[in-house]
Amino acid sequence: MNTITLGKIDENLFKQKTIIFLWVKSLQIFYVTFFVLICIFYTLFTLGIAAIILFNRSLWRWRRNDIKEVIQILTEVIGKIVAVIFLVFFMKYFTIPYWKDAPTIVTQNFYYTEGYISKEYHKRKDFNEYVVVNGRSISFLISSKIERGQKYKITYLPNTNTGIQYKKIEQ
Repeated sequence: MNTITLGKIDENLFKQKTIIFLWVKSLQIFYVTFFVLICIFYTLFTLGIAAIILFNRSLWRWRRNDIKEVIQILTEVIGKIVAVIFLVFFMKYFTIPYWKDAPTIVTQNFYYTEGYISKEYHKRKDFNEYVVVNGRSISFLISSKIERGQKYKITYLPNTNTGIQYKKIEQ
C-alpha cells in the first residue's frame, strides 16, 4: 500500500493556501451579507417613504381653515402624484439595480474589464472612489488605491457598477 507523505515545504504551502482560501471565503461572505443588507435597506426605505407619503392624509392637508376643500383635495392629489413619480425614480435608480446584482454576487459571475485608468475622482459627500476605465465609471467603497495611467483588470457588478476587486497588470 502506497502512502503519500507531505514534506515540510509542501505542508507550509498547503497551510498558506488553506489560509488564503478561508480568507477569500470570509470576504465573499462579507460581500454577500453587506450587499443583502444594502438591498434590504433600500427596499425598506422606499416602502417606508411610500407608506408615509401615500397614507398620511394630514401630510397633504392645509393647516389653515380658510382654504377651500377643492384646493385641499387638489393639493393632496398633486402631492401624491409627485410622490409616486419620486418613488418610481428612486426604485429604478437605487433599489432595483441592487436586486439585479444579487444573483451575480451569489453565483460570483462577475463582469471584468481590462484597461488603463483614465480618471479617478471622489464626489462631494460620498464615501466611494470612482475610477474610469474603458469609458465605464466603477465605484469602490472608500478608496481603491488605484493609480491613474496604469493598466488594471477590474472585477465589478454590472448593474450598480460597484468594483469588487482589481489587479494591476504588469507590462
